[in-house]
Amino acid sequence: MFSARTKIIPDSTAKRNGRRDAAKGIPGQDDSPHVVSTDSMFAGNGYRERRQIECASTFEAQIVYKSLAVVHGLFEQWVKVEAKLKSLQDEAQSRFNQARENYEQRKEERGRDAFFERIPWWYWPLIVTLGIAELYLNRQVFVNWGLENHHTWVLGLLLSFSLPIAGHFLGIFMRERPWNKTMLGWSAVTIVIVAAVIVFIAKLREDVLQSTELAANNDPSNWMLFIALNALVLMVSIAAAYCSHEEDPHLMKYKQDFLAAHKALLSTKGERNSLKGPCERKVKAVAERGNELIQIYRQANLRARKDGQIPPLFKTTHPEISTPPFDQEKYADS
Repeated sequence: MFSARTKIIPDSTAKRNGRRDAAKGIPGQDDSPHVVSTDSMFAGNGYRERRQIECASTFEAQIVYKSLAVVHGLFEQWVKVEAKLKSLQDEAQSRFNQARENYEQRKEERGRDAFFERIPWWYWPLIVTLGIAELYLNRQVFVNWGLENHHTWVLGLLLSFSLPIAGHFLGIFMRERPWNKTMLGWSAVTIVIVAAVIVFIAKLREDVLQSTELAANNDPSNWMLFIALNALVLMVSIAAAYCSHEEDPHLMKYKQDFLAAHKALLSTKGERNSLKGPCERKVKAVAERGNELIQIYRQANLRARKDGQIPPLFKTTHPEISTPPFDQEKYADS
């Protein structure tokens, strides 16, 4: 993410320049400090640090300049990314505030929290299982009637899945308050389909049972079993839909929106934190490296000096490469 060059100079270069300057008597006893002006160097950068850094030699000034260039390059990259993420967080915060307001207001109106955050995981597998079981049971009844052809299979498929779906719509209609007219309409459509299929099956059964070969199968108990099995599937579907849905769908929807907005907000805050940490550590490492190079240069210079004296500028100048003040806000706090 942060691709600015972090290498300044190697230790050997600092030592070599320290020895070379010592041989030339640099810094001298009467030399003036070399000043690095951060204000002129980084005008327009993401971080404007107005400082006058006094250095003991030209080489020290080069170390300071190069280190600060890397530090500010990294920081400027972070500032640009941070601005984008801050904008995204502000948008997420706005959506979260609105979702929380809607949710809290609806909770207060209802005097309770939502029973469900979402439809239970087991609901749709149960509906599919009921449809498959309905198809199998209908097949057994058709076999008992002597009705085994492609017509009965088509009717069985239609019946096995229209019944659970009808129970789904009816259960939701019975559960929700105020009553949902859309659910009532879909319930009516599916019930009409179920009734039409049952009537057609009854007529087909009567036509087939007119033959003498199948007259023995004209047992009323088979028909009662068929009706009972389908009624059972319908009742179980209605009960499952009723028990797995919220009485107030708006309250559940507002709760879902609230939880989703909260998750999105935490995700954005976490992303800001995850980007800030690596950049801050890299900036501090560069600053520490620059300060270390200055000490390496001075130690090499002192060891190589023939007069054995400490230059006055080594005592009066203390160039330090500081880091920009990263915001200390804990972005990921909820």
